[in-house]
Formats: sequence, structure tokens, C-alpha cells
Amino acid sequence: MSSDGFQGAVARADSYHVGDVVPVSGFDTVSAGTNVLISGPPMLGKRRLALELLAVGTPDEHAIAITPDTDGDRLRSTYEGLPDGDPDRLHVVDCTGATGKGSMDDTEAIKYVGSPGDLTGIGMGIVKCTRDIGREVEAGLRLSVLSLSTILQYADSQRMFNFLHTITGRVSAANYLGIATLDPTTQNTQEVNTLTSLFDAVVELREADDGTREMRVVGLPDAPRTWVSF
Repeated sequence: MSSDGFQGAVARADSYHVGDVVPVSGFDTVSAGTNVLISGPPMLGKRRLALELLAVGTPDEHAIAITPDTDGDRLRSTYEGLPDGDPDRLHVVDCTGATGKGSMDDTEAIKYVGSPGDLTGIGMGIVKCTRDIGREVEAGLRLSVLSLSTILQYADSQRMFNFLHTITGRVSAANYLGIATLDPTTQNTQEVNTLTSLFDAVVELREADDGTREMRVVGLPDAPRTWVSF
């Protein structure tokens, strides 16, 4: 990834408000520079939870979403429907490789990349977004990769690890909040453990025996590791 522009954009935030999006004690506020992985099988709401974590920020914060499987316009529409979803704060890197409008020319709100496997292009998309945000990034930036699992269908695990290592490193160095989603059932245990090691905290999702959804937070000392319904 080119670091031009991305390296210089540093937030002055000390922490990020999370509220009750993740209803786990000790997780209502997250320290700046934290990388959070949302991990769970399909159909449990990983993407919506990630979008809610982007949307719950203060009015001055910005958010970037990298989307490999939902086109940028549809993602922005979903985001706008959330209680705190202000589309003016959301910048999208659409790497689905397809757009319903027939054009992949960048707009102010959406930067386009030809394929989920073009990790260099995704990195440049992030750089373009941070350039557009400019000095307003000082108020805080939430940076998300929606579905590592989808990108891993197009990029081998070593390239993915290197890419993600750069992303999470920038999040830590620049006081951002990093968020990513992963379906661990699509990768082998070693790959899952390797990717998970890059994150400070993991929000694990599961389906309970009665069919309801449960979550717990692993990795933060103040958060209990008990399962709670959501």
C-alpha cells in the first residue's frame, strides 16, 4: 500500500464512543488505535454490527468502509438507514468490481477498485478517502474492512496478512478505530489464528441452542468473556 497521504493523517481522539452497539460491560468506549475484529458464521449480522460501530461516532468523526461484496451505493443506503447513520461522514472504497451505474469513475463519496484482489488499489482508495477528509480526520476516523473472508477468495493468505498488517498498523499509529469482519468457517484454523492475532479485541458471534444470537468480547481486560444475547 502506498503510504502517501495516509501516514500523515493522524486523529487526536483519545477514545471512541461505542455506546450499547456491543452490549458487553466495559465495551462502551474503546481506546484510540484499537483494532476490533467481528468474527462469526454467516447470517448473524456481522456487517450490520460493523456499520453500527461506524455510525455511532460523534458528528465530527469520519468513517471509511471497504466493501468487497456490496456495491457502494447500496452500502451507503443501508448506512443512512441506521439511527446514527450520517451519509456525509461515510466514505466508501467499493472493490466489488461492478457498479449498477455502469461507471467506475470515483465520486466524492465512493472510490472504485476493479477487484477485491487488488489490494494495492484498495490501499490507494483509502489514501484518496483520507485526502478528501483532510484535517477533519483529527476529530477521529473509523476504518472498516467489511468481509475479510470475501477478499481472501481473491488474494492469498500471505498477501492478505501483509495488507492487513499495514492497515492495522496505521490504525494504531494514527489513533483511528479499526473494524473488520471475518467468517472463520471459510478459512482453516491456522489462517484464522494468524489474522486474528493482528487485532486487539475480537467480538465473537454465535447462534445459541434456542436460535437466538449471542456475542462476547475477547482480548480486552475490562470486558467479561461471558456470552450475552443481542
